[in-house]
Amino acid sequence: MQSAVILPALNEAATVGQVVRSLRALFCGRILVIDDGSTDGTAAVAMAAGAEVLSHPQNLGYGAALMTGFRECTEDGAQIIACMDADGQHDARFLPTLCKALMEDSSIGIALASRYHPLAARETPAPRETELWARFTSELFAAITGLRIADFFGGMYAVRAGFLSQAVLTEPGYEFPINLWFECARLGVRVTEIPGGLRYLDLSRDFKGQYSSKEARARRFIERFLFHLERCARAGREGWLDGLDQKVDGVLARACYAPLVAHLKPFRACLAEFAPTP
Repeated sequence: MQSAVILPALNEAATVGQVVRSLRALFCGRILVIDDGSTDGTAAVAMAAGAEVLSHPQNLGYGAALMTGFRECTEDGAQIIACMDADGQHDARFLPTLCKALMEDSSIGIALASRYHPLAARETPAPRETELWARFTSELFAAITGLRIADFFGGMYAVRAGFLSQAVLTEPGYEFPINLWFECARLGVRVTEIPGGLRYLDLSRDFKGQYSSKEARARRFIERFLFHLERCARAGREGWLDGLDQKVDGVLARACYAPLVAHLKPFRACLAEFAPTP
């Protein structure tokens, strides 16, 4: 079964070479780096390490880089496509297990290396607020769709090309996982999570532009979450909207999410304005 791995990369010259070399030692399929408008020589380092590279002439976004990779690999005949980051925070040792899960069980559409699995290898702890966001999003998504994804923003997974041919994937930025998991739920795709690795190398690293503040990121997340919820409702999942206020309240009321309250204030405003088109 033909497989490939794609690595979206933006200014990762310091790490992408080692990531590619570690993959090459474990993986015999195609290794494709999507250079998303880097200015630090990421493409040259990746090629020197043995990867193929496709470059965007300018920065288009994390999701756009993934979609470029998916398109290229499926057109090349790959049946299983794995994804991982180029910054060294994902451990390449988990990749063969992800691919094996799909090869051995045809009912699985996506295998995810979960940083929050009870058996995950925790090399470094996640920032408390980061972990709370992951838990909050997982619970909210499960309450609405019935599909629980413990590591909702995890970027290391293997996916079947058959799913990609059916999914409507359009989100170009860091909100791509919202789009991905809503499509899994809409299509009834089975997702399995295996223990992954929890490795945070640079706790000071921050987002830029529209993601520069926690409040901006929270608002953007909420807006895109509701956008994809509405799109799925219009595509046959209208039952997800039943009792939406109660589902949201039930998750927000949990005491463990008190540290997120300030950042979740926009949720009420967005939800009050949320009027899905029939």
